[in-house]
Amino acid sequence: MFEDIHAILQVKTSDRWVSQVNTHWRTLLVDHAHCERKAADFAINLLKSYPDYPLLQEPLSKLIREEMRHFELCLKYLEMFDIPFKPISPCGYAKSLHQVLSHQRQDKLLDMLIVAAYIEARSCERFGLVANVLQEPVLVKFYQRLYKAELRHFQDYLAFAFQLYDEARVVHRIFEIGQVEAAFIDSSETIFRFHSAQPT
Repeated sequence: MFEDIHAILQVKTSDRWVSQVNTHWRTLLVDHAHCERKAADFAINLLKSYPDYPLLQEPLSKLIREEMRHFELCLKYLEMFDIPFKPISPCGYAKSLHQVLSHQRQDKLLDMLIVAAYIEARSCERFGLVANVLQEPVLVKFYQRLYKAELRHFQDYLAFAFQLYDEARVVHRIFEIGQVEAAFIDSSETIFRFHSAQPT
C-alpha cells in the first residue's frame, strides 16, 4: 500500500528548495552528517524504550549500524572537500513531527514508527532531487546510492507498524501525521537544511 514514498508524502518538495541546492551544498553535507547520527540515535532510543518487542531488536540493530556507516561516509566527504564538521542549528522539521507523538507507551511506539518512516521518505525524496541537480559528481553518486537505503529504511519502519498494529489504525495515523509533515514542508523558514521548509 505504501511501498513507494510518493504514496505517503502528501506534498512534494518545492522547486524553490531544489533551486538552493548548489548554493548551499556544503551546509547540506554537514547537516546530512548530523541527520545520519540522529537517525541512529532515534533507532537506539526505540531499542532502549521497547526491549519487550522482539520484532524490532535485530532489524533495528542492523539499521543503526547502517546509519552510522552513512555518518562515517559523510565525514569522509566533508574531509575530502575540506568542510569542517561542526554543530549547526537544525530546522524545525523533526520538532514539528515529534510534537504529535502520543504520551501513551503503545500509541507512542506506533507514532514513532510512522514519524521515522516520514523522515526516511522525505530524505529519500530529497536525496533523489539533490542527485538530479548537484554539480559535484562524487556527491551525485553518493546520494544516488543513499536513495536506495533510505527507501529501504522507510519501508522497514512502515512494515514494523503494520506488523504490530491493526491496519486501519496505522493507515489513519499515517494520514494524520502526514498532514503535519505536509504543513511543515509547505511552510517557510530562513535556514536551509535537508528537511527544511520552503526557503524564504
